[in-house]
Amino acid sequence: MSSYQQNLPTLVTEMAGKDTLCGWDVLVSYNENQINSLLQARASDIGMLRPLTWNVSVTGNTCRELERMTTAETPIDPFPYQATIIIQLSNPTIQFQDSTGFVTLTCPFTGTYTYFVAGKSEVTPFPAGLQLQLSTSLVNVSGSWDSNSDFQPGPNTPSPSQWVVLMDPGADIAQAVCIDFTNLTANVSNTPSGNTGEGNLATFNSWIIGFVTAHFQGVSLRYYLAGVSNQYDPNYAGSEVLQPTSFCFTVVRGDAANNSPGTLNMRIGLKGGSGQREGQAHLVFAPNGQEVDPIPSGNNASVIFSHDTMANLFLKVRYSVSLYFE
Repeated sequence: MSSYQQNLPTLVTEMAGKDTLCGWDVLVSYNENQINSLLQARASDIGMLRPLTWNVSVTGNTCRELERMTTAETPIDPFPYQATIIIQLSNPTIQFQDSTGFVTLTCPFTGTYTYFVAGKSEVTPFPAGLQLQLSTSLVNVSGSWDSNSDFQPGPNTPSPSQWVVLMDPGADIAQAVCIDFTNLTANVSNTPSGNTGEGNLATFNSWIIGFVTAHFQGVSLRYYLAGVSNQYDPNYAGSEVLQPTSFCFTVVRGDAANNSPGTLNMRIGLKGGSGQREGQAHLVFAPNGQEVDPIPSGNNASVIFSHDTMANLFLKVRYSVSLYFE
């Protein structure tokens, strides 16, 4: 199911006087455009865009390049020969496929393959217009931030979308929405401008998929899109600390027909707020009875605070402090 966008005045009017957050304190939303900007920055940080190099065995009857490298004295035969593969991924983009958190990560790539036959070698570039597609899911992962402000997954089993996880406000803990590279399928295909034939695509898949799958499984759950932490500096003067006590994310796929991107929605419960129970939840943002994108049209992100959160955790606190000092 997909949602539709409204302009800001209409969205605010339809939200007025209603508990549109369904008992949650904060709703933070990013659309696919914003997520993909964050994604490309994260890809560089964890080395996803470094060149990948590995060796494969190929049989003599698989490619024309091998045939060209043979002579009457060194005929090709079906025995395996060595080839070195080098690929460079670029510009990863994510697309939300459904409300369960199933996603497709697409990375165009360039590179070469080098054969070593009968004492000779030949380097051949991969055809233009190829891409690697990784299909997997987003998961809710417990962990912490290290000294480099990088997320480190903890030992707990990740939770799916629409699952409420409780957070101890007194503990050093974080929750992150991560790409689950421990369970994925990979495929090499043409980009919209590519025209590589099915036969060569099948060959390239046989060379690339095994290595790439193992490589990304090694990344595990470190590739996060967004998250929340209850770490804060108690010495920071003049601030009001909102400590998270619960977290849940949902995904809404985009609507290509209306040029509407998909949305990642993260609901946060706060200490002193309404409180939540751990477990499965069914959460939609529907101020007018129909699911609506929490992000107003023309924007890539939004933050919505509940009325009670603003009243009890902001206004009353600031008002009482000002009275005390007066």
